[in-house]
This record gives sequence, C-alpha cells and structure tokens, in this order.
Amino acid sequence: MLTCIASASYSSAEALGRVVNESSINLLFMLLKGDERTITAYLAKWYKEHTDQLSKWKAHLDGKEHQEKVSKLIDSRMDTLELYKEYTEKLKQVYSVKESELNGLWYNTMHKRFSELDRFEEYVEVYHRLSGASHVTAEDTMASLMSSQLPEEAKVLIEHESNSYSIMMSRVVISSFLDAVTWFAIRNGLEDVDKLERMLELKKIIGRAVDEIASDAGVPAANEEEKIARFEALKSRLGVSF
Repeated sequence: MLTCIASASYSSAEALGRVVNESSINLLFMLLKGDERTITAYLAKWYKEHTDQLSKWKAHLDGKEHQEKVSKLIDSRMDTLELYKEYTEKLKQVYSVKESELNGLWYNTMHKRFSELDRFEEYVEVYHRLSGASHVTAEDTMASLMSSQLPEEAKVLIEHESNSYSIMMSRVVISSFLDAVTWFAIRNGLEDVDKLERMLELKKIIGRAVDEIASDAGVPAANEEEKIARFEALKSRLGVSF
C-alpha cells in the first residue's frame, strides 16, 4: 500500500487495503471464534468449491472445438488436487467434521465473520467501501462524468480528496492488521506486557494519522461552519480559488 501511495497509484492502494482488511478479519475469526474444526472447514470448502468449478468448466466444454485439449488440462489439475482431497479428508476424520457442518464452521460471507466478531461497523465503513473501490462501480462512473464538467480548480480539489481518502483507508486497515497480529501473538504465547503495550501504542499512532487526514479525505464536518472553514483552508493550501 505504501509503495502504491508513493508512486501515486492511490486506487491500487485501496484495492490492496481490501486484501489486508479481509485477511486480518479471517485471521481474527480463526483466533477468536475458531479451532481446528474451523480450519478444517476452511480448507475443505476451498477444495470442494475449486473442484466443483473445474467440473462445471469441463461440462461447459461439451461440443467445443477445444474440448479434448482443455479437458486433459482440467483432468491434470484434478489429479493434482487429489493430494488436497486426502489431506482435507484426513482432517475431517481427525476432528470429526461432517460435510453438513462446513458452512456453519466457516461462513460463506465476510459480513457474517465481521458480525460474529462484533465488527459490523467496520464491515460497513471499511470493507464494504474498499470492496466498492476494488471495482468500477456506478458511483465511480457517475462521479467521473459529473466532475468532468467542472472547472479545473474544482477537479484539483476532488483529486486531492480522493487521494487523501485512499491514504486514510490504507491507514485504517493497518489497525485491523495490528489487531490480528496481536491476537496471533497472544494465542501463541506472547505474555510480555511491554510488547503488548507497544502494539497498543502503534494502534494509537495509526489512529492519530487517520484523524490528521480525515478532513482532507472527506469525512463529514461537525457543522456547516466547520465545513466552510475546512473548504477555505484546503483551497488556500492547494492554491486554488473559484
């Protein structure tokens, strides 16, 4: 994310931020809500979903000119996956996991995992927003079309806010990453109070960094007076007037 920001690839930083946020929440879910059976379900579901898609792909090739060639490649991949099948079946046996339990042990949606961790607001405010930023959405398209009609000075302000938002969100997801790393360390035996307090201090530093850029990133002002003051200060900093 830092490399993307340094090279002015701000939207790419947001796309990576979604990966960071999702991975952090998945790890937190495993640490705080899961056990060996949860991990078994996670692995077994991947195998099932992947092989199901390969089977659908092979069926779709029926009658196609390239059917024979591609089918052989799919069969080769399926053969490779037999090793994963053996591995997941062994885990299911050892930890007494039934096929019917998989969805209940490892939820299909990120929304459910966020909610189970009591982080629903983070799902709405962070993950959902970053998911939108990872695609070309209707909102992005409309914003681009409407802003194209504005004077250049206004475009400078819009670009600054957009870039600041990307930076802010990159900082925000680092906080969830620190949560995951901290709980991982605790789960694996970290008891050093000084090290744990250092992690808390890092979160506070990130929190202050988020607050510092929030107004530039378009976080709503407390009132109309503050909104106007912010806008005038920003125009002055960027050297634009209209």
